[in-house]
Amino acid sequence: MSKIADEVSEKSGHRFNLWRLNGLIAQVAAHLATEHRWALLDRLPESATWDETLRSLIRDDADLARHWIQKHFAAGNRRLALRILNRELDDVWEQLAIVALNQGATESEIADSAITEGG
Repeated sequence: MSKIADEVSEKSGHRFNLWRLNGLIAQVAAHLATEHRWALLDRLPESATWDETLRSLIRDDADLARHWIQKHFAAGNRRLALRILNRELDDVWEQLAIVALNQGATESEIADSAITEGG
């Protein structure tokens, strides 16, 4: 699986970008174990961080959300870290928002992501 993830992520400039195929990531991610979803997330280029892709790979998994946030907070990219909150405001959003707060996101950052989702 990681070979496929490497090949896909390294070819993000290719004209047939797999990350952009509507619904494909959701269908594939539904069959992946957590470690495979993390392998894809870990290799996901910033140019491919569409909301659908993040929702499909992270789902409601607090551990994956925590790893994602930690990775991008450490890299200084808070906006990308909190991109996982660009989703429907439901119980999963609330769970992920709590994870983000526990990782050091501010209430203002959480509120901004909720406003972004509302649009």
